[in-house]
Amino acid sequence: MDRLGSPLESLDRAAARAAITSLRKEMEESGRWQPRIAEGPDQEGAYLARLRDHQVPIAVQLINGERYQGQIVDFTPYVIRIRDEQTGAEISLRKLAIAYYLTCGPVDDAR
Repeated sequence: MDRLGSPLESLDRAAARAAITSLRKEMEESGRWQPRIAEGPDQEGAYLARLRDHQVPIAVQLINGERYQGQIVDFTPYVIRIRDEQTGAEISLRKLAIAYYLTCGPVDDAR
């Protein structure tokens, strides 16, 4: 692609990320781009942040049947890190491996 300065196949990871960032910014500034579902505001991130900030414990069920319970320490779009309720150890759980997670008690979502 002429706009990237080299063929796609020749881009390393850093150059590809920079190109994606540049193209996304260009699309957003054009005023014609409309985000699709799941490309808008990160509602899950806001929800997990509230649970973390209010120290609400969650129970996590992985696809392979493993279960964990504890408080959220941190999270990214790909990983939730919790402090295990029983051992106190920090455990990183890949979101793609999570079947579901839920709070261990009632939560006031209005906070």
